[in-house]
This record gives sequence, C-alpha cells and structure tokens, in this order.
Amino acid sequence: MTPASDISLPQLLAPGKLRLRLSRMRSLVRSHANLGALRRRLKNEYGSGLIFTIHPDDLMYLWYANGSPAQAQATYLKTGDKNMRELQTIMEQTGLGFGPDIRLLDFGCGYGRLTRFLATRLHRSQIAVSDIDHKAVDFVASTFGVSAFYSATDARELEHAETYDLILAISLFSHLPEVAWKHWLAKLYDLLAPGGALVFTTQGPTLFDTLTAQTKTKA
Repeated sequence: MTPASDISLPQLLAPGKLRLRLSRMRSLVRSHANLGALRRRLKNEYGSGLIFTIHPDDLMYLWYANGSPAQAQATYLKTGDKNMRELQTIMEQTGLGFGPDIRLLDFGCGYGRLTRFLATRLHRSQIAVSDIDHKAVDFVASTFGVSAFYSATDARELEHAETYDLILAISLFSHLPEVAWKHWLAKLYDLLAPGGALVFTTQGPTLFDTLTAQTKTKA
C-alpha cells in the first residue's frame, strides 16, 4: 500500500479517485443524516426514555456492520422497531395489552435489541430477560434496568421459579437443532403463568424447501 505521504496531488485529484472519495463522503454524510432522522422518529414514537446504547459485541449489530457504523446502527434499530411493532399487533389481537400488571420475559434477549423498546412500554420492574450469554445479560440488566437471569445450554438444566404472563423468544428457535425444540417449548411453557402466552419466531415453512432430501427425511 502506498503511504499517504507518497501520494502526489495529481494522483489525489485524479478524476476516478476523486469521484470515489466524494462518493464515499456523500454516503457517510447520508448515513449520519438518516441515523439522526431515525433517532428523532423513534424518540417521538417511544418517548425520551428510549435508550440507544448498542454494545459493540452485539452479534446482531455486527451482522450489519459491513457498511458504515451509522448505517449499521440504523439497520439494527429499524429491525428492533419492526419486531416491537409486530409484537404490538399480536398484543392487540390477543387482548393481552401492555397493562400495569403484566410480567414479561424476553428470553434469548441477546444484547437488548428488542428489550430497549419494551422498556418504553412497560415499567422496568415488569420485564425480565434471559440469555445463555452472561455478558449480554449483564449488559441488558445494567443498561435498561430490568431483572435478569442466565439461561442454560440444556433446557432441562434451567431452574427458575418465576412465571410470566408473556414470554418472547425472538430468533431463538431458528438457531436450535430440532431435537432441542420440545425441551425448550416445555420449559418455556412451565414458565408461563395461568392464561399466559408464548410468542416465538421461526424461519417459516419456506425454509423447508432449502433442506436436502436426506435432512427432510430425518425431519
């Protein structure tokens, strides 16, 4: 790589390189402007209590970090907002609602992509989080002021005495082997209060078409 001090002014101002640099600068400016506009919109919708802090080790954030940091933050926040909107629709359809008495567990919370939005709709004492990643759990508990407990590799080894009116398992079962599903479903069902609801996501039936014939036979 040529040191910056060895690049002559004609090289720096070469039409192709100059256009590339200007294009990158414009893209960077747009990314920051879009992030600022998004943060203002989310503040208006969720209130001034919405916390934007993102942990640098958050895998969901790092997944989007192939562009500029501002663009990655914007995509990360948009997906959390999208999940929250979908959850609000489910709550309205089931009649659960975000009442003052509801107890909610964000299971497989990661570094709080969804928790940050939940904390604007419920009192933080109403929210509990859990994950197998201890560092993530500690971050979410300290950043968003919610209660927390560590999960386990095997559902049968998880011991927890509390029960919840609503349990969320977002992007959890899509990362589990089929053999583990029944154990985790049973465990989460045990953590439900009477009349409670479990909401979990999967990749959907369209993913089945991508499996090999051998895998489909085993499934």
